[in-house]
Amino acid sequence: MGLFSNAISYLGVDIGTSSIKLVELEKRPGDKSLLNDIFRGFHTIKGGAGFLNVNELVELCHRTENLFDKLRTAELTLTPDIMDVIMAATGVVRGSPCSIRRSHSAGSAVRPM
Repeated sequence: MGLFSNAISYLGVDIGTSSIKLVELEKRPGDKSLLNDIFRGFHTIKGGAGFLNVNELVELCHRTENLFDKLRTAELTLTPDIMDVIMAATGVVRGSPCSIRRSHSAGSAVRPM
């Protein structure tokens, strides 16, 4: 397996882990440890996207990180509307590995969104 394929695989694992933790967050919205874990997950995904030069995904993850930072510092409180935004962003992120693979296989610039 090449470096590109490895990076995509790890990206998928990070996305899966963050998705599972989001389900837990709905049950425990005030759990600071869980908020920190999810923040770090998006940070890791952002780093992988940067390595793959997928700038749109980097920007989406950065914005999602900012939202989680505001939740971690209690500047914002998790509401159903904020959770909807988080889930929408996660849906885009979740589809990114497949889009990146397709773009790479087609020989085009990597653009997941």
